[in-house]
Amino acid sequence: MSTPRKRTARAKARAGAEAPAAVAPGSRARDLADAVARLLHAMRAEEVVRLDVSGVTDLADEFLIATVASTRQSAAIVEACEKERKARRLASIGVDAQPGSGWVVLDYGDLVVHLFLPEQRAYYGLEHLWADARRLE
Repeated sequence: MSTPRKRTARAKARAGAEAPAAVAPGSRARDLADAVARLLHAMRAEEVVRLDVSGVTDLADEFLIATVASTRQSAAIVEACEKERKARRLASIGVDAQPGSGWVVLDYGDLVVHLFLPEQRAYYGLEHLWADARRLE
């Protein structure tokens, strides 16, 4: 007999339960997304794409997807994103950066940031998987 799955923080928040600090509500999430998008451009990430996935999934409201040239650049961007998030006093659900994977995920609740090396970005094609999502500027 399997144990029932626990509801995620996002699912609870969308169901009307009180959202934990890790989920950045509404305008705070948009403000963080704006800041991270500016940061990605300033740190020379390439092919930055911002998607509104709120109407497509309950996973998040926005995805930011960017290509980085190296793992060193990726690490610097992660550090800068984390500094920005902490300055805004928002909690993080998690950062997943497996060595050698070429894909880093920063989960800030309603905002999920994906950093890819070029080969992994082409292979996974997140923009195509989320083609129903609206592109934001």
